Amino acid sequence: MLAPPPGWGNDELSKYLQKLHEHHYARFVDSQGWFGKLSEINDLFFKIAHNIIHPDNLVTATLFFRSHSAFLTACGCATAGQIVESMVLNRACLENAAYGLHIFAQPGLNFIWLNRNQTESDLKEMKKEFTNGKLRKTIEKYDRGLVQVYDHLYERSIDFGGHPNQRGVVGSMRVTHDQDKALVTNVYLQGEGLSLYHTLKTSAQTGICALRLLQFTMQPKFELLGVRAGIEQAQQGL
Repeated sequence: MLAPPPGWGNDELSKYLQKLHEHHYARFVDSQGWFGKLSEINDLFFKIAHNIIHPDNLVTATLFFRSHSAFLTACGCATAGQIVESMVLNRACLENAAYGLHIFAQPGLNFIWLNRNQTESDLKEMKKEFTNGKLRKTIEKYDRGLVQVYDHLYERSIDFGGHPNQRGVVGSMRVTHDQDKALVTNVYLQGEGLSLYHTLKTSAQTGICALRLLQFTMQPKFELLGVRAGIEQAQQGL
């Protein structure tokens, strides 16, 4: 492990980033086992990521990687206590997975997606074909129960940080009273407690949901590598 360079921690940015590392270490040894659960889910992503060779649909495969990357970054934020920011990434994880399945399910959508920025009409066509309603219909065709899970997690990610909504913003405020004065503070790095556990659990549930969406795009690989069985095991208790 590299030692910090000279001057690290002397400015506000590197001081903040150092605090992130310290929170990661704290989550590694605490947080009621959530770090281990996130690691277990990440291992399932990596089993597939390391074995994607000559994919049937390159766009879908690329969106698998982007979904995984968003999950990893969501884990980084969640374990650091960046509870609001992690929700932005949980939403990205879900959307990349849903896009991947949607494109896989309908031949030709990959070209519509790729041509988004070619002309104004291409942009309109892409937006028309990739509404959340159409994503939901595709998911429902594969698994009616899964679309409900996707909906719930998608809306939760928006409520708690994907948009600047009251739950995310107010949930990071702390109000203390001293006689006739009220002190309002905003928490950037959340410590142990229900808010943190809610965020860690949401990230774990999001990772499982994304894997369940993406398994339909590479079913033989998920089966052969034991990832399908791993998903069943990892989602216990979530």
